[in-house]
Parts: sequence; C-alpha cells; structure tokens
Amino acid sequence: MDYTYKTNRFGLPILDIIGFTPTGATFHMALAFIQDEKQETYTVILRCLAEAYDSLGLAYPRTILTDKEKALINAIRQVFRLTNIMVYLWHININIMKKARPLLRDQIAIARRDNISTRPMTKAQMDKELRQMVDTG
Repeated sequence: MDYTYKTNRFGLPILDIIGFTPTGATFHMALAFIQDEKQETYTVILRCLAEAYDSLGLAYPRTILTDKEKALINAIRQVFRLTNIMVYLWHININIMKKARPLLRDQIAIARRDNISTRPMTKAQMDKELRQMVDTG
C-alpha cells in the first residue's frame, strides 16, 4: 500500500491510498481530502480504512510504503500495529535531488571556471588525489 499526497485547486491536501498486487499492478483503495497533515487527521482516515478491511474480512496490509511524513507514520503505527512501514525511495531520491542539484550545479560551474576536468577519474588518479589530500591535511 502506498500513500501519496497531492493538493487540489482548493489548497486541501489529498491522501491517495493505492494498493499493489503481487503482479505489480496498482489500484486505488481510498481517496481523502484532508484538512491538515496532522497525526489525528491521518488516524481518523486510517481507522475508516481499517473498518473497511474488518467489514470485508480482509487481513490488514503487511507493508505500507510512505514518505517520511512523521504524522502519517505515527498514525499507521497506531492503527495498523503489526504492519511494516517502508520509506518510499522515490520520495527520498526526489528530496536528495532537490537539495543536491544546486550544490552539483555550483560545483560543476566552479570546475568549468577553473578548467578542472569533470570526467571520471581512473583508480590511479583517485589514489593519487587521496594521497595528496592526506599529505596536505
């Protein structure tokens, strides 16, 4: 199960709950417009989902994928106590790229300005540079 967030034109967050089949297909399980992204709000929605599982005689999800939304993770732990929680790597990669892109852009610009090669180094070149750093450090 995956939880994703979107914002509609009214500015309200949307909690989109998606299921995954063993064959990799996805399907929408629930969609909720939420007032805020607080643990209490997530808990109410997840309890409704748990009630649906219970009424249909279904086992709770074994694993839930989510981003690092602490309030949601706490709500999942409260409602689905035995469910494993995994952080969705896509969200992590996007956050890394958001933070790293400006740094990398600046580093490449400096390297180009200083006429430093941005091509990959051989192992021998890396060893040489490491030795120089250790010797001067």
